[in-house]
Amino acid sequence: EMHQRAMELALDVFGADSWQANADIALNWERSGVIIYILDYEPVDPKSLRLVPFSLVHIEPSKTAGAKPQIVTLEGKDAILEFDRPVDPIRMTTAKPVGVKITGNVQIQADRGTPDPLDDFVCYTDNLEFNDEQKRIWTDAPVRIVSGDTVMTGTGGEIHLNHDDSKKPRDMPTFQGLRDFILFRDVQINMLSAGAGGLMAGSPKPRGESENKPEKPKLPVTITCQGPFVYELEAEQGRFSNAVMMIRQTGEAQFDRLFSDELIIDFAKTKSDSPQSAESNSDEPRLQFRRAFATGHAVRILSDEQAIEAIGNEMEHDATTGLTALRGDPDVVATQASTVLHGRELKFSPGEQGQRNAEAVGAGSIESRDPATGEVKLLAHWKDGARIEPHADRQQLLTLYGAAEVDQPGRGTLSADRVKVWLSRGTGDGESSAKDMPAGSSKWTPSRLEGIGNVVTKSDQFILKAAHRLEMVIEDAPPPNNAQATLAVAPARTKTQDGAKSGTAPRRGKESDPAASRKQPAAEPHDAKSEKPPAHLVAERIRIRALRDGERTEVAEVWTEGNVNLDQPPDKNGANAVVVRGDNLYLKRIEQKNHLEVTGRPAHVEMNELKVDGAHVC
Repeated sequence: EMHQRAMELALDVFGADSWQANADIALNWERSGVIIYILDYEPVDPKSLRLVPFSLVHIEPSKTAGAKPQIVTLEGKDAILEFDRPVDPIRMTTAKPVGVKITGNVQIQADRGTPDPLDDFVCYTDNLEFNDEQKRIWTDAPVRIVSGDTVMTGTGGEIHLNHDDSKKPRDMPTFQGLRDFILFRDVQINMLSAGAGGLMAGSPKPRGESENKPEKPKLPVTITCQGPFVYELEAEQGRFSNAVMMIRQTGEAQFDRLFSDELIIDFAKTKSDSPQSAESNSDEPRLQFRRAFATGHAVRILSDEQAIEAIGNEMEHDATTGLTALRGDPDVVATQASTVLHGRELKFSPGEQGQRNAEAVGAGSIESRDPATGEVKLLAHWKDGARIEPHADRQQLLTLYGAAEVDQPGRGTLSADRVKVWLSRGTGDGESSAKDMPAGSSKWTPSRLEGIGNVVTKSDQFILKAAHRLEMVIEDAPPPNNAQATLAVAPARTKTQDGAKSGTAPRRGKESDPAASRKQPAAEPHDAKSEKPPAHLVAERIRIRALRDGERTEVAEVWTEGNVNLDQPPDKNGANAVVVRGDNLYLKRIEQKNHLEVTGRPAHVEMNELKVDGAHVC
């Protein structure tokens, strides 16, 4: 009866034409679920048999009621089977195998309890040894492991088994499946990613896209290391050691590359697509890359798609969300073109339309240089963090937090508790510009700046201080023909309106296109650095409209509110000093002169020896 059940199992597992289905002898340890089929044998010694070929089947009981058991097969050309006592193949009721050495075309296959062969776990090698006392299987030969779309190769390997230790010592051990396996050296694994995009953040599904739309094909991932590689089946986790390299395809002829000392991979738990897979009792997945954690003296990432190199000591990446975090001691250094970013922790996440969000956690800095000359174009520092994200069509928003400072040599500095910079890209730039690091490309130019809290901005012409907020809108303008508009306040004719009510919004001066002023010849040569020291303007809130002409930015209009103090120190001749006090101030550049309006209770204006007080002075 036991032999009949063994033949029925062989017929189901190996097929009607197999030698196992027609074998005369089958060693059956039914309580343990182990059957060894014998075609030809010879004694080696009283406790050992040589079997040619070798075939073992292990039936692992189902973990779910009504589900099929998992079938594990072990085959080879030749095997020496060692027992705990002298044996006779015809009468082996009490003998227990304690070791086996298998040689030639060794194959281990686990069907995971489903009829779908695509989710089988298959291991190939040239020789294999088993030791019951050590509860392990090992080989020194090359190993190839296939599971679904994943292929693993290495030299030398070891498998650790889970046993049922409640069995009596004389019983055949009951296997509870594989606990882990190890590849010792020269490891390579090829698999598919569980999500789109790369290590430096990929593209999410566009907003409004149907949930039923087929997903994009998963792209390949290759990981190599000198070894060892350890895979824990219960945790679904692999650990790579020594000279680790991961290459992940992100597009046609585009790749992300990761280099580290150690890499831990979590694998996605994906089931077979066949209807019968619902009957499976196995929780073991077909392997797909899901999450990575890398450490090392220098964890290095290279991204073709984003044209970024980043170096730190630790990296976490989630393939399903596209989120990547890099940490460094003391800093992570990320480079794109001629821009270098330093931060304790950098995070990259997907943005809209192929763009990405980048965030620096903690103190950091950005330095951008001219690619041709090496001249510094931008310096930025912050204490608490920074973030770069898509804002609107053809725009990026850079936000700096905590003691933030932005310095553009030759243009000025801006510092505040929080600084926001809106960067726009030119209409002639291609879509790939969206992936540039904003500070690192001449395609990105500031269109708006905002400082919040303890704002100070300095230039050759102005020193501005705003207790609460400063806003600057920058517009492109045609280059001037001759004159260079000054940012300092020059004396002009003055009139008062004493009847104006306190707190009334200041009236604007003569409406005129600021660009028109550049059509007029200069009244006299002007050198702001030598002739006029910068004007000091202090208020609670300041709003500025500026015109950008190549490398020069000119102030066209200024609005201020709350406790306004404007001081224009005298020039080198001791003349043209200006003092303004009030509640609100409006300043506009008109025809090479500055139109000034001040309201207050009262407003106070001093120009050289002239002093004027009134509710509204212009």
